[in-house]
Order: sequence, then structure tokens, then C-alpha cells
Amino acid sequence: MRDKEGAVFCTLPAAGTEMHGIAGWGIEARFGPERSAFAGKFFAVTIMNNTVYQATPDGRCTPFVTFDQQKWGKPSGLTFSLDGQHMLVSTSNERGGALVRVRADGTVETEPLVRAEQLYLTGIAYAPGAFGDYAGQLFVASIRPGKEKEQMTHAPPAYGQVYRLTPEGELKLVASGFRNPQGVHFVEHRLWVSDVNGDFIAGGHELPDGFVVEITPAP
Repeated sequence: MRDKEGAVFCTLPAAGTEMHGIAGWGIEARFGPERSAFAGKFFAVTIMNNTVYQATPDGRCTPFVTFDQQKWGKPSGLTFSLDGQHMLVSTSNERGGALVRVRADGTVETEPLVRAEQLYLTGIAYAPGAFGDYAGQLFVASIRPGKEKEQMTHAPPAYGQVYRLTPEGELKLVASGFRNPQGVHFVEHRLWVSDVNGDFIAGGHELPDGFVVEITPAP
């Protein structure tokens, strides 16, 4: 791959009013599922302006949905419902987090899939059929921002958690002890959670020691 060169596919235009509409701090991206209204498009989250962008094969990038900061907060994780009818986005503000449902035309449903008080929701993913009794359930990572301030050279407090959303709509704790979990991805019967720990500047930390945790269902 050394003879390959990167190229700009498209430039994200400004959107919304947060941070003057600047499309910065990309945190998650996924292709729309095949045989759904989202198919053939690439979707990317930028949290500086609370926007999800869509990229199409013709080289165009346009805002797909911009979230109201007061009502929903900043977007983070992104996936799609199992029936392909909704994009699911984890959002959070000072009141807590929510899993927001967005239609294929960019319309945000009035009621979220779930609300989570005092939790900043991040990565989300559905468990595959190989994940035992929890197959088909939505897994979501979370942190608790603002609980404690640490110096730049100190590790963040271990408030991070991973939950699963039951068929009854309840968030059940799966694992705790994370510091800053972000990505949630399934590989066959294993769940991988990426934790950036303190490896970011915006939160006052610069510790280059992120890690990945593997979780498997109980036999």
C-alpha cells in the first residue's frame, strides 16, 4: 500500500449554529445498510457543530441532520436499526444522554429510543446472532463527564460503563471500570470496546495509552 496516496473525497460545508457551523472533530462514520433507504451513502458524525453528514458516490457531502444542542446535545455514536428504518445516534448534553431515531429523510423522531440521565452516551452497536442470549440487543458505551477534574498528567477517573438495551427498553449494566470508552464493535461472538483513556487534548489530558477491551457472553 505504500504506492497509494490519499485524496480529498469532499469537503464538509458548515452547518447549524454551534461553533459557527464548523464541521470538526469527526468521531464516528458508517455506510448505510444495503436494501434500506440509507443504502449507497456514507454517514459521518462531527460533534463541533452537532451534525451528521452524508456523502454520496458523486463526491458530494451535505448535512443530513443537525441536532438541537438544548434538546438533544452533541452526537457521538452512530448505527442503524435492525429493520433499516431509522438511523440511531447517541447524543448527550448537560442533562444526560439519549438514543435518537432519525428517519431516512433526516427527520428526528420526537421521542428517543431511550433516555439516560447523568450518562454521556458514546459508541453503539447491535449484537449479532453469535452473541448468545443477547443477540439483537443494542450495546452502548457511556462516560460520566464533569464528575471529577484531573490534572493533565493523571488518568481520568474510571467512570466509564457499557450497557445493553433490553427488549423492554431498559439499560442494563454489562461492564464497568472504563475510563473513556468510545467505539463499540462486534467481531463474531466478541465485543470490542475501544477506550481512549486520556489521549485527547480537549478534556485536559494527553496520556497516549488508550486500550481495547474484549467482552464475550457467558456460556
